[in-house]
Amino acid sequence: PFLRSPIFSWFGKLRLAADLVLPRRRNTSNPDESLAHFVRRRLGQQALERMAQPMVGGIYTSDPEELSLQATMPRFLEMEQQHRSLVLAMWRQRRKMRHSPNSQPSGPRYGLFVSLDQG
Repeated sequence: PFLRSPIFSWFGKLRLAADLVLPRRRNTSNPDESLAHFVRRRLGQQALERMAQPMVGGIYTSDPEELSLQATMPRFLEMEQQHRSLVLAMWRQRRKMRHSPNSQPSGPRYGLFVSLDQG
């Protein structure tokens, strides 16, 4: 499904995949970086423009260039430090959840949100 998605160009998809081989960030004099810089560094400009900016704009109503990665998405920083790659970390987490006995859905069948039919 991801390879056929029109959200990213083929170049954008290859750039996203490059996260698998990029090294983790070395400690620098400024340990905090902007969310935009992090996404651009790990996943590329298209990921920033087509995924991160719309999502962050909707949640924080702010420019990702101005948002602190540590303050807004500390989990991404942890994933990079622990697994080197965000993609690799997500794959490992997904596999772990799949094999976990507690990963089965629980709770009510339908969520708390209700909508009108076709609404």
